[in-house]
Amino acid sequence: MAAKPPTTDQLKETAREYLQIIDSGRFDELEAILSEKIVYRTIGPSIVGPSKLIQYYKDTRVAGRGSHQVTGILAEANQVVVLLRMKAEMRDGTKMEFDAVDLFTFEGGKVVGVRTYSDLPPAVPRQAFASSRESPSSAT
Repeated sequence: MAAKPPTTDQLKETAREYLQIIDSGRFDELEAILSEKIVYRTIGPSIVGPSKLIQYYKDTRVAGRGSHQVTGILAEANQVVVLLRMKAEMRDGTKMEFDAVDLFTFEGGKVVGVRTYSDLPPAVPRQAFASSRESPSSAT
């Protein structure tokens, strides 16, 4: 008998867990909820694979510390949309606040895709979010 797929409530909880792990800096805990096929897309090239995503959060991400305040969450089938307010302290000490939407895609209960859309202030250099990333040529 095939395993029962996770409910949309379970997927919402996993999306919240992902954000809590990021906020607390416990990046290695992401591995338990990420698919081996994870693709993370935001400004700049995509990040592919759990180890590269965890390394990005540890070493490359310009937001040194931050918090995701969830303002809304919706789920349908294998996708969860999280509306949030991001408060961040960049590695250079600059403090920022902006709105964002994260789209999580799941496969077998694991996060297989994260796509972030935000209204970053114009003063933030787009290349700062793309440094040291690798991207497959097929990613958009």
